[in-house]
Amino acid sequence: MDVLLMRRTLPTINLRTYIKNTYPNATHDILADVLKLSVSTYQRMIYRPVMCWTMADKHAISLGVHPVEIWPEWYEITQQNTDNLQKYRKVS
Repeated sequence: MDVLLMRRTLPTINLRTYIKNTYPNATHDILADVLKLSVSTYQRMIYRPVMCWTMADKHAISLGVHPVEIWPEWYEITQQNTDNLQKYRKVS
């Protein structure tokens, strides 16, 4: 099934901007804890140019918001995945 799903990514800069505006004085330790990541994983993730939409969803939820609040293009990106799944789903 992984072959059928096209990998959709979202820009990490949106998450960095949201975090900077919402938690201006938070340290990497605190932010990693909020996102349920180790500090080293947080530091690697936050400086990557993109992240997959499933991780973006997980991080937004950890921050207590819907992903569309961080990525305005959220519905367009995730709809493409839904369309691909429906196209290849077996009919019972």
